[in-house]
Amino acid sequence: MAAVGGATLALPLLSGCGDSDDDTAAARGDAGGRPRRGGTLTSAFTGGGPTESLDPYSPSSPADYARNRLIYDVLFWAANGKVNPGLALSAATTDDGSSFILKVRGDVVWHDGSPFGAEDVAFTLRYATSPDRQYPSELTGYIDAAKAKVEDDHTLVVPLRRPIGIRPACSRHTRSSFSRTAPLPSSLAGSWAPAP
Repeated sequence: MAAVGGATLALPLLSGCGDSDDDTAAARGDAGGRPRRGGTLTSAFTGGGPTESLDPYSPSSPADYARNRLIYDVLFWAANGKVNPGLALSAATTDDGSSFILKVRGDVVWHDGSPFGAEDVAFTLRYATSPDRQYPSELTGYIDAAKAKVEDDHTLVVPLRRPIGIRPACSRHTRSSFSRTAPLPSSLAGSWAPAP
């Protein structure tokens, strides 16, 4: 009964979203109106407080996941069966399959103008896989982030916990594994502790 009452109460509020009767009719599909570009969408989501919801590795609700996908870019992104470069340009395995070499873009800056680089990715991997986190990243089973080595501003070597497969497949798997890795600025080190 409470759900019916809530829906009844919300109905007049939702019907007032347009600025004219034409807008309301077009939203219902009653009018032959054409879609138009521009405008502002304002929406509200429930979720955790700012500490939980702004940490891409501690979302607590679907709204937090959606918000983080809008705020943070990822190293790679998957679409149509392909893994595409994002903030990273490549992830290649070493000849012996014991590590991978991650190359990151050099043309990216953080919101404060500081450059994005391999040190940020190393910090992120250590943060996301920390055993102090309640739910460490699934990458914990594959990589040894504590031993990741920054080779230069845009190159990071990350050891694997055990060598893996054939090189082309391994590189594809590595890029795919990192498709959900959203780098954080290494300047957060010390101010962001892993969420318990």
